[in-house]
Amino acid sequence: MTKAVLAERWDALPTKTASIDAACGESTLAAPPLLTILIPSVAAASGRRLPARHAPALVAAFDVAFALPAVWATHLLGTHAEAVLVGCVAMLASSLISGRYRRAGVAVERGALEELPRLLQASALGTFALGLCADGLVGRPLDAPLLAAFWGLLLAALLLGHLASILAASALIARERCMVIGDPASQKRLRRHLATVSGSRLDLAAAIRVEDIGRGDDSRLTIEEIIEQHRVDRVIVLTDGDDDRSAQAARRARNAGARVSVASRVVEPLGPAAHVELVGGSVLLSTGSCELSGGQRIAKRALDLMGAGLGLALLAPALAVIGLAIKATSKGPVLFWQTRVGLHGRRFRIAKFRTMVADAEAIKDQLRERNETGGLFKIADDPRITRVGRVLRRTALDELPQLINVLRGDMSLVGPRPLVCDEDELIVGWHRDRLRLKPGMTGPWQILGSARISLQDMVALDQQYVANQSLWLDVRILLRTVAFVVARRGL
Repeated sequence: MTKAVLAERWDALPTKTASIDAACGESTLAAPPLLTILIPSVAAASGRRLPARHAPALVAAFDVAFALPAVWATHLLGTHAEAVLVGCVAMLASSLISGRYRRAGVAVERGALEELPRLLQASALGTFALGLCADGLVGRPLDAPLLAAFWGLLLAALLLGHLASILAASALIARERCMVIGDPASQKRLRRHLATVSGSRLDLAAAIRVEDIGRGDDSRLTIEEIIEQHRVDRVIVLTDGDDDRSAQAARRARNAGARVSVASRVVEPLGPAAHVELVGGSVLLSTGSCELSGGQRIAKRALDLMGAGLGLALLAPALAVIGLAIKATSKGPVLFWQTRVGLHGRRFRIAKFRTMVADAEAIKDQLRERNETGGLFKIADDPRITRVGRVLRRTALDELPQLINVLRGDMSLVGPRPLVCDEDELIVGWHRDRLRLKPGMTGPWQILGSARISLQDMVALDQQYVANQSLWLDVRILLRTVAFVVARRGL
């Protein structure tokens, strides 16, 4: 393929903007209202945006800017200013050593919940440094309440600074121009995944097969020329096996100054918890066992019981009102019981508020030709839904009776999606590993993807959850689910 033809092909590509990091890209916390006004105004006044490589410096600058009020407040509480500054320097050093600034990207933004462990580590190290140096600089050890106040102020400052840096990156830093290298089928799969998420920070500027990349001895464009001519910031290499050409493309793209991401079906089951290990001359992507320990299983069940019991107690008045509204506006029972497939393939009856007419299941076959997803049965304007049912579905309140299933042990608060029997029959082979966990009231399929995702994509999300399950992940999903419900999104 000649350079002219190849360039024409790239220019004809539609620009697609999306976020690669679907699991961790959005925050459940909002930035301060004043910043939502000031930062976009500054960007509009400047008339230009900074390159993506300036994102780490931007995050560090916001850390410093928001830490200064914490320093001043702690000084007013009775601490020597130099001692507090030492603590802040230790905080910045912790963020630098942990790689937080190096990972600060524009396309792959990490929300406040995802960054919270590193922010806790940075603020704790800063507080520890303050306690160590206080005796030498102040002449006396600091009281525990003062150290706790500094830790709390510093953590709050880092959280606010992180949220502000995300907003600032969106307004001040240009989107990353991305080039995808891979076969058409892999490119199509990536585009489909990107289309299911929000938080757009990527511009898909070019797509090419690895065999169309020149080596400098023919008329084809080399990867260095592609990056230069199309101002590419990030190169995503899609590979499903041992492909030397893909490895060479990734190496040359990195040497040319671009960020490099590698996507492979082989490593998808490992999920985001995987880490890189160097063994001899081989680079390994490794992860631990996906099984919860005995203590973790007990803690997860305790979380389920506490959350379901507290939820039923607090929501009892609302549940009663919803039940009366359903009974008064349509014929049929208040609750809808349906057989679903749960842990290890065991079938159980799930409870939901009835949102459809009483004979909804009987007329389902008549509507199958209007189904909008592959495998799952979803219709945008389902004629079987009642007026009250539409409100309940839009706010996800129809799911609340499943708290009964959680108390009974059939379900968990967080887990794979519980499928009806005919949908479960479509899941074959190793994809049935999703049944190793109890199904959940919520899960990654609710907060990471559109309500119209296909059965294949939903199973892929469940597989990633199974491979990376942890109590902290459950807490993050629960918090983000609450935010989605409040925002009346996607459930």
